[in-house]
Amino acid sequence: MRIVIFGAAGIVGRGLRRRLGAEHDLVLVDREPIEDPEATFVRGDVNDPALFLAVMQGAHASVYLPPPPASPHADACDASQGLDFDINVRNVYWWLAAAARLGVARTVFASSLSVFDLATSPETITEQKPPDPTAVYGLTNQLGEETCRYFAGRYAMAVVVLRLGFVCDPDRWALGGPPKPFPRTHVEDVAEAIRFGLTRPLNGFQRVHIFGERSQFGWSDRHADEVLGFRVQHRHPGHGQGTPTMIAEETNIGPRQANDKSRREDPPRRMVVYGAAGSVGSALNRRFAGTHDLLLVDRQPMEGPRNTFVRRDVCDPNTFLQTMPGADASVYLPFAPYRPGVDMCNDMSGASFDVNARGVYYWLAAALECGVRRLVLASSLSVYGYDMPDGLTKDVPPMPADVYGLTKTYGEEICRYFERKHGMSIVVLRLSGICTPNDWTRPETMAATWFLRWNRSHHRCPRTHIEDVIDAVVLALTRPFDGFHLFHVFGERGLRDWPTDDQREELGFMPRYPRFGDTSPVQ
Repeated sequence: MRIVIFGAAGIVGRGLRRRLGAEHDLVLVDREPIEDPEATFVRGDVNDPALFLAVMQGAHASVYLPPPPASPHADACDASQGLDFDINVRNVYWWLAAAARLGVARTVFASSLSVFDLATSPETITEQKPPDPTAVYGLTNQLGEETCRYFAGRYAMAVVVLRLGFVCDPDRWALGGPPKPFPRTHVEDVAEAIRFGLTRPLNGFQRVHIFGERSQFGWSDRHADEVLGFRVQHRHPGHGQGTPTMIAEETNIGPRQANDKSRREDPPRRMVVYGAAGSVGSALNRRFAGTHDLLLVDRQPMEGPRNTFVRRDVCDPNTFLQTMPGADASVYLPFAPYRPGVDMCNDMSGASFDVNARGVYYWLAAALECGVRRLVLASSLSVYGYDMPDGLTKDVPPMPADVYGLTKTYGEEICRYFERKHGMSIVVLRLSGICTPNDWTRPETMAATWFLRWNRSHHRCPRTHIEDVIDAVVLALTRPFDGFHLFHVFGERGLRDWPTDDQREELGFMPRYPRFGDTSPVQ
């Protein structure tokens, strides 16, 4: 079997080469040189989407082994955190998009048990427990896992996710040392688990915990036995005087910060709007002109801004650090171009990750540092893909069908992470079919607005007048919300049987344009 291993120069890659080399045709991919006469080595960078398409030609299986975390423990608006998003989220998407295109039958993603907050969760951790990471490394591994689930469902691929403990080579395992927040795992056990993941007759999405150390953790490995037919062989680290050095050492988990739900805030006066040159940002600029101090930020120039405008890119963390100080509220509206329904291994799909995931993280990290009290994220009902059910509520789990909807779910999950860890006030608005006044009253103009026509035919999604969207944003900024809140915002009534109770009762939103084509708002 021809197996392509990305990240093959690391500790797990070395162990995997020893285990698989005699039985399979290995292609080893890494930025660092590898000397292995029995395998093919390709020197390449996983930050280049073309690499995946080039080296997986003719492969039967592939393994993705991310390197240790690039960022420190603390959340901060800097490029090191962005590297973890690139490696563990965007590049995982490229890897799987290439695998789907080339017909690679089996893929294994090495995730981490850092997706859990083990410092405050002493109970047994199972594969069914929802993730609750407390550092960006765990957060990005969680999102990488969701990328795997997405591809397994959309393309009927066999994708195995292995959540690993701290990985030790034989020498470091023998040293033993004091207990760690995560169970230690011998590299030979990790390599054997990957081998089982590659060779067992599995279908769809599978997720398994792989850990060796038993003295501190009373967890069961029954699921690994049931899914992979695998049991670890190394269960007790040695008793030497040294302390092992382990993968992901930087992700030590500290105490969770308190979340004060009792505070109430005055309506914001100074706001920073990112993605301000789009239709929503432009309408927000008009609505608040003369009443609020707005700083408008976009990489595209704006026509006739009525407030201060700064031309910057949300992919640069310095954008937020230089524009956020002094603000008490912020709205995140950027849009990344994409092709609906197409999963692409190229820079266009990468832009969705840059804007909807990494940019959202930078935005919230800067807001945390600058003490911004109120935050609104524009998400989308496209998180539900093409077949949106009747009776749809925000409690229905997302079911994205393209990179746009997928990365919008990631932005929402990043908001939950910051609320859970730092107690921030964040409102997420899932918007639907936004129409300018011209599009709303003259349907024939939609002939030139291909996205609205596509959205209508594929999603049966209600449209929303731009002024109703702005009403919802204003309510999200001015209502006394604390913590994380999510709302479906759509104006057109009667197209779908979707409940609107939370819109009306919690957000206070009632559309002024409930019927498509109406020229005057409902009073």
